[in-house]
Amino acid sequence: MLQLPTQLIRLETTDSTNSYLANLIRKGVPVGAAVIAQEQTQGRGQLGRMWFSPKGTSLYMSVSWRRDDGPEGLPFAVGFAIARTLIISCSVQARVRWPNDIVVNSRKIGGVLIESSPVAGVWIIGCGVNINTPEFPPELEDTAVSAFLETGQRQSLQNVEDTLFAELTTALNGLVENGPQDALSRWRTLDVTSGSAVRVRKGADERVMEAAGVDDSGRLVARSGERYEVIIGASTVFWEPVSSQAQPDKQCQG
Repeated sequence: MLQLPTQLIRLETTDSTNSYLANLIRKGVPVGAAVIAQEQTQGRGQLGRMWFSPKGTSLYMSVSWRRDDGPEGLPFAVGFAIARTLIISCSVQARVRWPNDIVVNSRKIGGVLIESSPVAGVWIIGCGVNINTPEFPPELEDTAVSAFLETGQRQSLQNVEDTLFAELTTALNGLVENGPQDALSRWRTLDVTSGSAVRVRKGADERVMEAAGVDDSGRLVARSGERYEVIIGASTVFWEPVSSQAQPDKQCQG
């Protein structure tokens, strides 16, 4: 079992912990090394979106992990570990949502960004978790939340960090030992994907559908009327904000 972190690098400010760790991997840093920053100036989320990373409020971390078989199962193992961390350390009822969101009452409290590294078989796992963020920009108010906003109490970042390393160690070693299906099974115990309204974009066509869960290959299944579709690619999916009144289509699509 590989105990995380094998090496820990702390930074006051960086553009992106994923980018910083990629440079360290080029220089031979050991697998399991982690980078934690107080602030990111160009933090990245899924699909190149910016991750709001104000200084000293939350956990911005990247860790390296070897998986020669590819990244299959990693998002589910890591997402489950982050949600468990929030439940244990912050008493927040965090849940997971496909493909890489950690949510509380449908608002995003954390996210995972997994990227390839300069070394074949080594992956960079980026984790952003909103802990003590007191407020969000207007464009994020309907979709983001922090542990502080949820509980009204400031949380110990060190406690969150220690818990996350322990949960990641368990989850990632479990993925190695038991495979992606085991990671997906654990993820499903905290999944709130089913029943959520989701906009699915295909070219110029955009429909609001109802998410119906995740299949055994880790792909989103969505429903429109009585028709079920497997959604290929997270880039076509946009979760509806909490304040949205959009309803899933009731007509079957051809």
